[in-house]
Amino acid sequence: MTDSGGSETSRRDIDRLVAFSDGIFAIAMTLLVLSISIPELNNNASNLNQQVWQAIKDQYPEIFAYFLSFVVIGRYWLIHHRVFRLIHRVDPGLFSLNLALLSLIAFMPYSTEVYGRYQSTTSALVIYALTVSLVGIVQVFLFEHINNKKLLDPKVRPNFLVLARPRSYTVPVIFLISIPVAFFTEQAWIIWIVGLILARFIFNNPLSSFDDPYRIPDSKKSRKKATSPTKGRLRPKK
Repeated sequence: MTDSGGSETSRRDIDRLVAFSDGIFAIAMTLLVLSISIPELNNNASNLNQQVWQAIKDQYPEIFAYFLSFVVIGRYWLIHHRVFRLIHRVDPGLFSLNLALLSLIAFMPYSTEVYGRYQSTTSALVIYALTVSLVGIVQVFLFEHINNKKLLDPKVRPNFLVLARPRSYTVPVIFLISIPVAFFTEQAWIIWIVGLILARFIFNNPLSSFDDPYRIPDSKKSRKKATSPTKGRLRPKK
C-alpha cells in the first residue's frame, strides 16, 4: 500500500510539473507573435497595396526573429517533453532546474523582440544568442541531474541520455560561437542557420535517440546473435 501510494504521489507530481512546463512553453511561443507590430498605413492612399508590401518587407527582421525563436523553443519543448515522459520520480533539484529553464523560456519573447527591432546591432544579437545558449545549457544540466539521480524509469536503456547528450549540446554551442563573431559582423546570424542545418544532417534525425528509449540498439542485437551458440545446427553437406 505504501509503495502504491508513493508511486501515485510521484505520478501526480510529474503530471503537474509537465503540465506547468507545457503551459510556459505554449505561452512563450504564443507571445512571440506579439513582437511583430501591425503596420500603420493610410487606408485612403492610392498606392496602399504597394505600401502594405513595403511595410511587410521592412518587417523582415521581426518576422525572421519570430520564426527562428518558434523553431528553437519548439525544439527545446520536444526534447523536454520526450525526456520528462520517461521519468518515474522527482526531487527538489529537478524542480529547481526546471524552474530555471522555464524562466529563460519565458524570457525568449523579450530577447526576440529586441533582436527583431535592432537586428543590425551587436548588442541585440548577443542578448538573443546568449538567451538561447543559456536555455540549452540549463537543459543540459537538467538532463544530467535526471541521469545522475536515477530519476528515469528503470526500464529505460542505460545509454539513453548518453546518446542524447550530443544533441543537447548542439543549439547552445552554435549560438555561443556566434557571440564573438557578432563583434566583427552583423551577419553572425548566418552561423545559426548553417549550424542548425549541418546538425540536422550530421545527426540525421535529431530526435532519433528518443524514438524508442526501451529498445536495445540494433548493433547490440546483432552482436548477441553473432555470439549465440550454434548447437543443434547441422552443417550443410558438400
